[in-house]
Amino acid sequence: MATLSHNLHSKCGKIDDACYIFESMSERDVVSWNAMIGGYAAQGFANDALRLIRSMLRVGMIPDSFTLGSIMKALVGGSSLMKVIEIHGFIIQLGCESHTVLIGSLIDAYAKCGSVRIADRIYKSMLKKDTIACVALITGYAHEGIYS
Repeated sequence: MATLSHNLHSKCGKIDDACYIFESMSERDVVSWNAMIGGYAAQGFANDALRLIRSMLRVGMIPDSFTLGSIMKALVGGSSLMKVIEIHGFIIQLGCESHTVLIGSLIDAYAKCGSVRIADRIYKSMLKKDTIACVALITGYAHEGIYS
């Protein structure tokens, strides 16, 4: 019930209330961590989302593709390249580099951080290309003024 409550608070923009409920939980599962990280991501608090994923790892909880997707969503808002590289490392470390949605988000994040060349390299390494990744790369090229 607490997970549902803090998930609702975080999705409604009541991040302080969600944080209070999350901190008061005696046991946290991946769903509760994801709800909180997703709430931070939705509100644009990339640093808080990253801090929370680090805490999640410290207590031995393994992030899943939803966790990583939320982090990518937070980073796409114009975070530093180093943060994107850090999460890219998590994705590789956890063996999630074949999740096409995550890879599309990763391409988008690299492109928006001004590293279209890395985004392009990731796109070219995809075994099965999809529309999300393709549009993210095209948008990155257009944003950088690269049209050829």
